[in-house]
Amino acid sequence: MTQANDAPGLPQIGAYLPVILLCVALSCTTVPRPGLQQDERALADAESLYARIQRDTVEGDFARAVDGARKIISNYPDFHRSDEVHLLAAKSLRTLGRCDDAVKFVLQIPEKYPTSSYWEEALLLASLCFVELRSYSRSADALLQVITAPTDADIRSQAIEALRRLIRDHLRPQDLEALADKYPSSPLAEELSLTIAKNEFARGNYDKAFELLTELLYHFPESKYSMEARRLLKLSAEARSKPGDRPGYVNPFNIGVVLPITGPYSLYGRYFEQGLLLALEEYNQAHEFQVTIAKADSKGNPVDAVKAVRKLAIEEGVVALIGPVFTVPTIAASIEANARHVALLSPIVFTGRITEVGPWIFHTKVPDEVEVTAMAQAAKEGLLIKRFAVLAPDFGERRRLSDFFSEEIKRLGGEVVAEAHYDEGETNFKDQLESIRDAAPEALFIPGSTEELILILPQINFYDVHARLLGLSNWNSEKLIRLSEQEIENALFPLDAYHGKDKAAYEHFIAAYEEQFGGELSPVTVSGYFGMRLLLRSLAEGAADRTQVKDFLYNELFQDAGSRMSEAAALSIMTVRSGRVRKYEPLQPREP
Repeated sequence: MTQANDAPGLPQIGAYLPVILLCVALSCTTVPRPGLQQDERALADAESLYARIQRDTVEGDFARAVDGARKIISNYPDFHRSDEVHLLAAKSLRTLGRCDDAVKFVLQIPEKYPTSSYWEEALLLASLCFVELRSYSRSADALLQVITAPTDADIRSQAIEALRRLIRDHLRPQDLEALADKYPSSPLAEELSLTIAKNEFARGNYDKAFELLTELLYHFPESKYSMEARRLLKLSAEARSKPGDRPGYVNPFNIGVVLPITGPYSLYGRYFEQGLLLALEEYNQAHEFQVTIAKADSKGNPVDAVKAVRKLAIEEGVVALIGPVFTVPTIAASIEANARHVALLSPIVFTGRITEVGPWIFHTKVPDEVEVTAMAQAAKEGLLIKRFAVLAPDFGERRRLSDFFSEEIKRLGGEVVAEAHYDEGETNFKDQLESIRDAAPEALFIPGSTEELILILPQINFYDVHARLLGLSNWNSEKLIRLSEQEIENALFPLDAYHGKDKAAYEHFIAAYEEQFGGELSPVTVSGYFGMRLLLRSLAEGAADRTQVKDFLYNELFQDAGSRMSEAAALSIMTVRSGRVRKYEPLQPREP
């Protein structure tokens, strides 16, 4: 039987296999493409030119090096070393004294090649060229680009030193201000700000110097320049307080209000204004001469608080000021108001010993001496405690208050059996507490800060001090009670109080608030109401200028001993029971 592969007309494949394989091999052979050959030649030419540029710069033929660089940049724009070619050309041009041309080359590196490893060197070279061209502000800008970018520490240090020389020797005040605005977070921001302030002070622009220094201390409170800045701030404030700086006319029925109207804290500004308006409406309904208010926006920061006080004192001619709402703006505003000789009443901020700014600054919180007297009376006369101990800081205002407590106890016939003090930042109170334990007091008075108390209270139990704990109004702290619930149980402390906030006045205020506003009541609103009431009372009692308002506030808020005793007796004493703050009710003796 004949097989299929033997069919006539079908050639044998095996006989042709060598021919087929040869054809396939020939077809797979690479044929050179004209374009690829040209790319390789171009790369070779560019590499040759690049090598020649390097030789020329080494040999000092800088003109020929520049020509070679121009050819590469013009004819081989995609050459992989183009950034370095630009830099070599710029260096050669600078050596030839052609800094204007050098700058054109070097500034193309960060623009065209943002990932180049030569951009820092390029900007440093640009800075040198700009100095030689006497374009000092552009030189400084180039340096600040290096300083503010992630870069090598040595390069940054080199740039900082170069910029310091520019600041010292060449930059004009307007150049410094422009750089400070453009690079507010640079490592030289503090130094730059201080230099600008010094320049303004030297030119007699004391207001501007004061504003700049206030901003510097706000943004950089731990700056190494802070001591120098505070000294210059004091000099600026003194220079600004000349009589000629104050307006000749004062409206005795216009009160200035400094509050955050815009910005992130504007909500608190609205709360504050609610209290002011309630007090103002109440006053105007009862008096023939109507009082108005002029508002200025602190924006919640110290610089704008200073501007607000200046505007109200000079442009509006207000008779007194009230506000702001937050601590740092209040301190800044207080310095400005004291310099302008306008009484400023702070009904919210009491920290930082604000009244020490000057004789024109007041706050409405009942003085700490009243709280100390209230605690001494409650413990000695209410609890009939005879033996007391004191544990207090050995620095600042609270050391003075601890001494005042000891004097009050002795005045009331008690005995202070131990007094121990600790340094700022101390965390181990073993020695102090053991000495107090050995004296066996019945009560222990501790006028520490909240953070200090969080450290002290657990150690009291650990060292077996068994005494009734006495404190000040800052013990009424959710944080302290939460972290020291067991230790603070049964402790006694006064409820913080504000001038004029008696029970009847508070109930009247609550009724007015609910009728006009309703909703949840903010403590800021309460403080604003009672603060404005006090200022308005000064006008009702005849104060007609700024000095008379100041004198009224002084007589009301800086008390004699008799007034202190009276207010201390009115203070509520609080205690902690099962983690909750409650009014302390002393046990009444049983009838015989």
